[in-house]
Amino acid sequence: MDIVPCFRGGFALRALILLDEQGKHANKHSITTTIHTNPVPPAAANGCVFEPHGSQSGCWQKNPEAQQVAANKEKKTDARAVNKEATQHPPPPKHASRDNIRRPPWGKFRSSWSVDHTTGVYSASIPSPTGIAVDPALTAHGVDQSRQLAQHLMTIDPPVEVVYSSPYYRCLQTITPFVELQQQRHAAHRHGESTSTGSGSDSGPPSAAATMIRPEHGICEWFGSAPFEHPGPASSSVLKSLFPAFDESYVSAQYPPKRGETLAQLQARLTATMQSIIDRCDAEDRRAVVLCTHAAVVIMLGRILTGDFPETVDTDDFHAFTCGLSVYRRKLGNRDQGRRGKGELPDKEPNPSAAAAVAVGGWSCEANSDCSFLAGGEERGWKFVGDEEFPDTGSMSQATSESKL
Repeated sequence: MDIVPCFRGGFALRALILLDEQGKHANKHSITTTIHTNPVPPAAANGCVFEPHGSQSGCWQKNPEAQQVAANKEKKTDARAVNKEATQHPPPPKHASRDNIRRPPWGKFRSSWSVDHTTGVYSASIPSPTGIAVDPALTAHGVDQSRQLAQHLMTIDPPVEVVYSSPYYRCLQTITPFVELQQQRHAAHRHGESTSTGSGSDSGPPSAAATMIRPEHGICEWFGSAPFEHPGPASSSVLKSLFPAFDESYVSAQYPPKRGETLAQLQARLTATMQSIIDRCDAEDRRAVVLCTHAAVVIMLGRILTGDFPETVDTDDFHAFTCGLSVYRRKLGNRDQGRRGKGELPDKEPNPSAAAAVAVGGWSCEANSDCSFLAGGEERGWKFVGDEEFPDTGSMSQATSESKL
């Protein structure tokens, strides 16, 4: 089975595709796409956006009012102070890129939600369809991106046979256009009609499983460790009423801790989740699978699937642009051997978590957050900057963990 991670909400998210080394005619060839969705207020669509503390989906934008106030203050300072400030805190870049993803020292930002770290109470600056502060809908631009990705996913050969998604609203909204196209193709095939949506899409009867969304909590958003509980997705009954393709009968392989995770815990959660998904899809004889999830998950999945872990977590290796598509191919003979990664463990194992992650390896990355099919190309890249941790958690994961994430 091959795996393709996909895109995220707000702006549509990232995607990955996995293929077998034997090629498209292999008996066991499956693709998993992971989509990273990025929810942002419409006003944030054209600015430099950054992710907030403890979350990969609340995005930040420069606050024009704050910038104006800062500009007025600068006019009152002498030239020496201005030059010193400019040296210490250079002006913001005009466009977001992988090189300016870290939170900059200048200016102020506003988020689609905020949290009071003393109480754990989240509040949203825009309404959420589910009433949950951390569960916003896509922007109009995000909806456009998800439709472009849907058309592109219909051209994948072999065609996607199973759809997994994080149960957050933005992820379900991102993958829905693709599922709707699958439903249309399935209905047309049932009535003997011919559809043409690209190479590979008419190679045989479409899979009925691809017309439903399996809500997998194991690929949910990453929240940093906290002394309080983070909000989760809406209930299955609520999501079913909003997304008819939501499969209420599906049982998730994993659930994230309610009080957040260290990076090592995130890695362990995703490792267990992917092993379960891979095992199930192999048992079902699925050749192509799509996952819709979040930026942090997309990056970590790339490291887990390939077994390639950098020395530092902020290494720019696996990318996560909104609606980007990453493709992974399972190596020849790695249906079983792939569980041992590349067949060898490192001479010095950093810790049990990293060793467990290698156990899911055995995949090669053939496309790294490809955005060539999107009208706007690469947008809003994200990457790790370290462990996210709220005050008073006591975990101090950065100081105690040597995991190569």
